[in-house]
Amino acid sequence: MRGYLCYAGMELKRALKRLPHILAGAAVLVVLMGAAALLAGKLLYGGQTVERIPVGVVLPEEDALAGQAMRMVSSLESVKSLCDFTYIEEEATGEKLKKGELFAVLKMPDGFIQDIMSGVNTPVTVILPENAGAESRIFKELTDAGAEILGSAQAGIYSGDELLSEYGLTDKMAVFERDMNQIYLTYSLPRMDYFRKVMVNAAKDVSVPVFYGISAFVLVLLLSVISVSDLLKREPAVMRQKLSLMGIGPFTTAGSRILGVSVLLSVISVLAAAAAAWTGMISIGLNTILTGFLVCLGAASFSVCLFQTAGSRIGGIFLQFFLVTAFHFLSGGFLPEVFLPESIQRAAPFLPTHILMEGVKMAVTGNESLVTAVELAALGGGRLADCSCSGGERSMKRAVIWFLLSCKRCLRKGIFPLLLLLMPLAAFVAGRLSDKEEGEIPVAVSVSGEEDVSERSLAWRLAERLADRKDGMFDFYICSDEAQVRDEVASRRAECGYVIDSGLEEKLDQKQWKRVIRLYMAPSTVAGSISTETVFSELAALYNRNLLMDYVEEGEAFAGMGPVNSSSRAKAAEEAGERYDRWNQEEGLFHFQYIYETNGGGGAEDGVETQSPKSDAAGSIFPVRGLGAVMVFILSLYGGVMAGEDERRGLFMPLGIGLRLPCRLAAAAAPGALACLSVFCALFLGGMAEGGSFGAVGRELGLLLLYGCGCTVFAFGLKLIVRSPELLCCMIPFFIIGSLLFCPVFVDPGRWIPGMEQLGRLFLPYYYLRCF
Repeated sequence: MRGYLCYAGMELKRALKRLPHILAGAAVLVVLMGAAALLAGKLLYGGQTVERIPVGVVLPEEDALAGQAMRMVSSLESVKSLCDFTYIEEEATGEKLKKGELFAVLKMPDGFIQDIMSGVNTPVTVILPENAGAESRIFKELTDAGAEILGSAQAGIYSGDELLSEYGLTDKMAVFERDMNQIYLTYSLPRMDYFRKVMVNAAKDVSVPVFYGISAFVLVLLLSVISVSDLLKREPAVMRQKLSLMGIGPFTTAGSRILGVSVLLSVISVLAAAAAAWTGMISIGLNTILTGFLVCLGAASFSVCLFQTAGSRIGGIFLQFFLVTAFHFLSGGFLPEVFLPESIQRAAPFLPTHILMEGVKMAVTGNESLVTAVELAALGGGRLADCSCSGGERSMKRAVIWFLLSCKRCLRKGIFPLLLLLMPLAAFVAGRLSDKEEGEIPVAVSVSGEEDVSERSLAWRLAERLADRKDGMFDFYICSDEAQVRDEVASRRAECGYVIDSGLEEKLDQKQWKRVIRLYMAPSTVAGSISTETVFSELAALYNRNLLMDYVEEGEAFAGMGPVNSSSRAKAAEEAGERYDRWNQEEGLFHFQYIYETNGGGGAEDGVETQSPKSDAAGSIFPVRGLGAVMVFILSLYGGVMAGEDERRGLFMPLGIGLRLPCRLAAAAAPGALACLSVFCALFLGGMAEGGSFGAVGRELGLLLLYGCGCTVFAFGLKLIVRSPELLCCMIPFFIIGSLLFCPVFVDPGRWIPGMEQLGRLFLPYYYLRCF
């Protein structure tokens, strides 16, 4: 027992000697955590986590009515809160979509307003980028809802015109159209007043800024371990054999290292908690302390397991970076997980990063959760058990041989060759998932006072119509009552929920539409405001029929058919309702035509597709190119660390003066070159390097090799400046976080915050990613 305690004390002492290293790395990352919090705040739209959507508008020449229509649309509250409209020339659409300056382009046809009034309904063309992401999907949902609202109004007007024509009252059409347009606008323009937002505070839920603060903290906690990676690497076989003879097995060695790393992470956590308590963000109690230690223990156990599994320092750094970043992304740490496929959402609670974030949530909120505590303990204990387990030509030739030998040395380090296959495998799986799953967002729906409501009431028909929707990004489902809707939102089984007032029809008849539908949202809800447009479009499709029938019975244009509320007017109203149903089911109403820009054409006949292309199938779920760029950058930095350690051991001393520099560069380039090969395979398997020609694949490979060379030169130059391999290794977490935050890996921060793009220029992945 004394021997075990002695060994554990030595490991703890060894860990404490690395405390300045991990604190130095964490201190630099604190600045990036602040930037992450600022970025998360700028991502909010009305309290939700989606960026503003830049949209280009191409107007026909000398068509003032089309411009007035666009100005009216852009002034609507729901559109104004999400979209920024820019008027551009048609020739510039392809270039702006390709550069990512626009997420969509609206191309208005000639005589747009006249076509709507005459019933021709030439569709508005919506051009989406080839690799349409969440923003384009959101914009498509908004335009579809707007088209349905306008289409239902058209169905009412066309039905009334037909009825007037049949009864020989064509001279009253202008009066009817004027009155109905006024009525429909009266009900549709203030549509945001229909909804009353109600926040649901679940026991473990937090606001969006706090959630992203927790996300940043967990990410920094896990990546800061790289600063002390020499502490985590597996002992040589001889050392393990000697320890075994002393009775110290793998369980004791792993446990001692986990304890040492836990202490280091606890120091970082204590400093972070003290800062948060000083600002009044959290209150520190016994629950916070115990939960915080469990989080540190779980993070340390997870990190030690990765390094022990990798079998080498380079393999551990790569595995730590790749798995932590990938798991964090799939757990919703970077982007809302509701935009991911359903199968990934179901798997997220089992990921280590998700468990750690839930633990930090419990520490921040002070709410006790036995399930989370057990998960954290299992994360620590489970990982512990798993761990138990001549001239220039001659110089060039020598440099090439040294490079190949360095690559061979990297490939012989533990399971590093298998780790290089992780990126291609992830891209391949992501590409298959994106072909099969759209990832609809669940939304709960119910009617208040359900037991007293007729199934033919407007409220129930609206709920059923929402549940029967087949298209779009939302999956509405009916709940038994309001309490269930609240529970569904609180537990995050539903992204948001709607409770429709049972007296909806009566209140609309009396023009008392304010807050007739309650919208339940959790503090971290991301899609509540978007879904209101979809709900209102379905309500308009139902209630516009009532408005038409009421006008036929009481309106001025139909006075020639008899007195108000007479039997003849009632019969005409029924006929108008039938015509409305028929028109509303036809495809001749106003609609949008969606095409996808493929070759930068942006409007040219050979530059668009009518269906979404799949060339970026994997990128729509998993940012293969972005993570690949960071991966090459980080392994190139580690190549500089390897070269520095080789120099310290005197490995280059036997070489001649002319051979030392080329061989040092060759040794530093080996990890980055292997990373380039892995990333290219990932891009190819994920469908992102398939440009339809050999030239496109060659361009992809050429840019990747050029980027890899640039990363190697940067890492080698940085090594010459800092000189210490340990200090260079401590800087790797800084470059990881900085690249993920300021470069367009998951999102492009330069679109929201002025100056973010300039910060991204400090990191090499920015320049590579801007080439696409």
